[in-house]
Amino acid sequence: LTPFNSTPTFARMERPSDAAVARAPHGGIVSACATDVSCLYGACPDVARRRYGAEVGHRGGRNAADSNSSGSVGRRPAWFKELGVRVLIAAVARAAARHERGIEVLLSCAPKEAHFAWVVVRVRRGAAAADAAAARIETMWHCGACAAFGVGDDGDGDDVNGRAWTCECERAGAGAGERIGFGIAPRPTKLGPAWSGALASAAFASKMLERAVAGDGACRVEPATTSLLRRLAREASDAADVALFRSVDACVDRATGEHPNVDALVDALRREGRVASRTHFDARGVKTDASGEELRCVLYTGPHTTALAWWTPILKDFCRRLSSPTPPFQSPPSAPLNSI
Repeated sequence: LTPFNSTPTFARMERPSDAAVARAPHGGIVSACATDVSCLYGACPDVARRRYGAEVGHRGGRNAADSNSSGSVGRRPAWFKELGVRVLIAAVARAAARHERGIEVLLSCAPKEAHFAWVVVRVRRGAAAADAAAARIETMWHCGACAAFGVGDDGDGDDVNGRAWTCECERAGAGAGERIGFGIAPRPTKLGPAWSGALASAAFASKMLERAVAGDGACRVEPATTSLLRRLAREASDAADVALFRSVDACVDRATGEHPNVDALVDALRREGRVASRTHFDARGVKTDASGEELRCVLYTGPHTTALAWWTPILKDFCRRLSSPTPPFQSPPSAPLNSI
């Protein structure tokens, strides 16, 4: 199913996603490819709201009144590509649920070089399968100021790490977002609803990788495709149950200028007993069940960091304690300076 448009809304008489899942046999495989990545990736949030019924980014400005009429995005999360893929899977899951069918995600990806989002699902018949798939469509939240995020229901929901909906900006006060400099309200913004389950099956991805490496002669597999399948198989095997990823650059103190090695950081997280894996959505992204504070702790104390990065928090605190208080603002003299 490749409509070269929006998967749920391409066609006048019947939605192709509904037709595909309604006619698929039990255990049948449906592949959907959407090329409207401008709305899935948050560049056109109003279009995503019309086509997919989901929020994919923050509105521009400090509040809704400051947003322009075109609905341009103010600040997207670092995982905007993964969010777009999850919104696409949620659309397929809802289409299957309308026909008393559920889905099992076998593979999904959003290659960096290609302008499309691609998902492969297996259709399961029955109301129980439909309810199980629909239960995995959840709301996600993201703070544009401190980059905190989570998955869960509004109000009393918890994020992927079992913590309540809260972030550093909300705890610091109402003006934290403006003090940080983004001009965004510190209240976490709801995104989605989107698919919160696994994005791939480790067995299916491994089987595809074996066929690609073996090269049975039916078709020639490009090296880039084999490399992508290898990363998808590793990601599905190491962090299948982790929703969303964390950007390493967002956790690094900009004053240090450090750019730690992502593979070394993944190894350090695993030594701490955490689930960790690289992701194909972002070369500087890490899928892990560790919180942002735990990731920073490993980042600045692990053996993969340099001495400057390790001493940065200590030096910053030392300088802050020794620095003299900032003098109050003084009004300029009445006489011009060149007249003295």
